[in-house]
Amino acid sequence: MTNKLKSTLMGAAMTSAVLGGMFAASKPAEAITLRNGDQLEVSSRVTVEQTSTDIFDFTFNAPSITLGTAPFAALDPVVIESLSNVAVGVATPSLTPFISSIGLTDGTEVAFNLTKAVLSDAGGDLDLRLLGQFVDAGNNALTLGRGHLSINLGAAPLVGQGPTNGSISATIDVVPTPAAVLPALLGMGTAALRKKKHDGEEELVLGGADEA
Repeated sequence: MTNKLKSTLMGAAMTSAVLGGMFAASKPAEAITLRNGDQLEVSSRVTVEQTSTDIFDFTFNAPSITLGTAPFAALDPVVIESLSNVAVGVATPSLTPFISSIGLTDGTEVAFNLTKAVLSDAGGDLDLRLLGQFVDAGNNALTLGRGHLSINLGAAPLVGQGPTNGSISATIDVVPTPAAVLPALLGMGTAALRKKKHDGEEELVLGGADEA
C-alpha cells in the first residue's frame, strides 16, 4: 500500500514538472513597453543639398541615441534613412522605417516609421516636424511618436552650391495611441458606473431604514 502511494505521488510530481516545463517554454516573451512621455533623442552629422528652390536632400551620418533617454539605450548607434526631394512647407511621403535599430535598455530593438514630416526654414537652419509610429522588430505597432528634427547648418546651402555639412538633434516623444487610451477611458467609465450603482443601492437601503 505504501509503495503504491509512493509511486502515485512520484508520478504526479513528474507530470507536474513536465507540465511546468512546457508552460515555461511556451510562455510568451515580455511585451515591449513604451509609455506616454518617454522620449527618444538622437544626434547625427548630416549632409544637406538644396537641389532646387526650397527643395532639399538629407543624408545622415553615424547617428546615435544621446544621453538621458531611458528606456532608450544611451549612446546606442541607430540608422536614419536618407530623405530626398523634401520641400519647405510640404508634407513628405511616409517612410518605413525612418529610424531603425533603436536599442532599449532591456536589450530589445524598436524602429520609428515616418508618417509625415514638414520642413521649415528658420533663416539658415532647418526644422523638420515629425509624426510617426514606433514599431517592434516584427513591424507591429507599439505607440505613436511626435517631435522634431533640428538641422544646424549656420547658413542654408544654395541651389547649385553642392552638399553642405552640419549636425542634427532629433527629439521624438512617445504619445498614446487611441487604442491605448480607450481601455483607460472604459475603465474610468466602468468605475464611475459602479460608484453610481453603489450609491443608488445605499440610498435604497437608507430609504428602507427610514420607512421602517
